[in-house]
Amino acid sequence: MPTPDPKDPLNLPEWRKWLAVGALCFFGALALTIEHVVGGLIPIFVLEYSGIDPKTIIDHPRNVSTSPTDNMNGLDSLSNLGGPSISQVTLLSTLPLAINGIASFFLVPISAAIGRRPVILIAGILPWIGGLWAGFSTSLGSHLAARCLQGFGVGTVEALIPLMIQDLMFIHKRNKALATLWSSQGILIICLGISSPFIVAQLSWRHLYWIYSGIAACAWLAIILLVPESRWERSKEELAGNEVYPLRPGKDRPHLDHEMYGRRTRWTDFGIFNIPLRWSSAVSTLWNSVRCIIFPNIIWIIALSSVASGAFGAFSQTQAAVLLAAGWDFKTLGLAGLTMIAATPFILLSAHAVDMVGSWMARRNGGQREPEFLLPTLLVPVIISIVGFVVYSYGAANIATVSSIVILTAFFLMTYGGGTASTILTSYLIESHPDIAASVLVTVSSLRHLVGFLLNFRATDWIKSVGFIRLFSIYSSIFLAMAVFGMVIYFRGKQWRAWGNGKIRETADRGMLNGEKV
Repeated sequence: MPTPDPKDPLNLPEWRKWLAVGALCFFGALALTIEHVVGGLIPIFVLEYSGIDPKTIIDHPRNVSTSPTDNMNGLDSLSNLGGPSISQVTLLSTLPLAINGIASFFLVPISAAIGRRPVILIAGILPWIGGLWAGFSTSLGSHLAARCLQGFGVGTVEALIPLMIQDLMFIHKRNKALATLWSSQGILIICLGISSPFIVAQLSWRHLYWIYSGIAACAWLAIILLVPESRWERSKEELAGNEVYPLRPGKDRPHLDHEMYGRRTRWTDFGIFNIPLRWSSAVSTLWNSVRCIIFPNIIWIIALSSVASGAFGAFSQTQAAVLLAAGWDFKTLGLAGLTMIAATPFILLSAHAVDMVGSWMARRNGGQREPEFLLPTLLVPVIISIVGFVVYSYGAANIATVSSIVILTAFFLMTYGGGTASTILTSYLIESHPDIAASVLVTVSSLRHLVGFLLNFRATDWIKSVGFIRLFSIYSSIFLAMAVFGMVIYFRGKQWRAWGNGKIRETADRGMLNGEKV
C-alpha cells in the first residue's frame, strides 16, 4: 500500500517508473552481456597468453577444429600451447562471478543505510573503468584484476537492481519488470555480442573492451538522469497491503496529500543522500542476510540456482571452442547469440503468464496471494533447462559428426529456461520475505555465485577428464533433484517462511532494529 506522500516511489507516474526500470535494465543487461562475450573469447585469450597471434584462429579457424574422424571435443587443440592452462584463462569468465557475489554483501547493506541511488551510481562507474583497464592490460594477472573490478560493479545486477524494482513496482507488475531485466540482454547482444567477433577480427579484443566501456558510461549517465532514489521506509501493515490510510470511495490507494508532505522536487528526483541515513539498517540487513541462510526455502533456491549457474558457466566457457571445432569461422561466432534474442520474447510472454497464474490462484484463494502460487510455473523452465543441458552435452561430445544446430538449440533452451526460472525465483523471494527483501536477495545472490563458481571454475579440466556428457549429466541430475524438492516447498513453504519471518520480527520487537520501520 503506497502512502499519501508524493515522494513515495510507488506514487511515481507509470511512465516514470518504466523509464527508471528501463535504465536499470540497460545497465544490468550490458553488465550481463559482457560476461557472455568474454566467455566466447576464451580461445582468443588462450592464444594471446601463450604468445601466439590470435589471428591464428581468426584467419585459420581449422587450426582449432577437428577432422570428422577425430571426434574431439574442441578443447584438446587449445591445450598444451606453452602458456597458462585453459582453466586459468577461463578465470576471466568465472572469477568475476565470484566477486559479484561478494560485492552484494557490501553494496546492498550500504544501500539500506545511505540509499539505493548513491550506491548504484558509485558501483556503476566500476564496469567501464574496469573495461578501460582490461583494454590496456599487458598480462593475464592485470587482465584478471580488471575483470574483478568489473565484477564488483556488476554486483548490483543480481541483488540491488531487483531490490530497486521492488521499491518502484507494485507486486502484480514486479514479475514483468524483472523479466524485462533478464530478457533485455538479447537487445544488447545484437549490438555487442554478435558484433564482438567482427570487432576482434578487424581491430583487437582490446578495442572490444574500450567500446564496451563507452556504452557502459552511457548506461551510467542514463541511471544518473532517469533513476530516482527508491529506498522507502514502510511499516509491516503497508507491506501487507492493508488500508493504513483513509481511502476515498471507489479508490484502492490514498489520495496524494501535497499540503502535508510537500511535492516532489528536482532534488527528490536527481539528488543523492536525500533521505535519512540509517546505518543501523545496514547492520540489520547484513545480520539478517546471515540468519536467513538457515531458512529452508532460501537453502532450496540457493541450491537450485547454483547448479544452474554452474552448468551455464561450463557452457559459456566451452561453446566458442565447440563451434570452432564444428568448422565455424571465428567472425561468425557472435551469430550464436541470435538464439538468445529468439528466447527473449518467450521469456517476456512467460513472465506475463506467471503473473496471470498468480492472480488467478489468488482469486481462487479469496483474493489472498501466496508466494507459493508462483512455484508451479517453474515446471516448464526447469524441464526445458534440463533438456538444454542434455542436448548441449551430446552435441559438444559429438561435434565432429552432428550439426552445430544442436548446439544452437541447446543455447536457446538454456537461455529461455534459465531466464524464466530466475524471474520466477526472484519474485518468489521478494514476495516471501518483504520485510527483509534486501537481506534474502543478498544471501541468494552471493551464495549462488560463490557456489556456482566452485561448480564450474575448472569445468574445462573436468570435461577433458570425464567428457561433456558425464559432466552435464551430473549437473542435470542435481538440478532435477533440487527441482523435485520444490514440491515440498510448495506445500510446506508457507509454514517455513512464516517461521523465518517470525524470527526476524521477534528480533525487531526486541528493539534490535531501534524501533525503525523496515
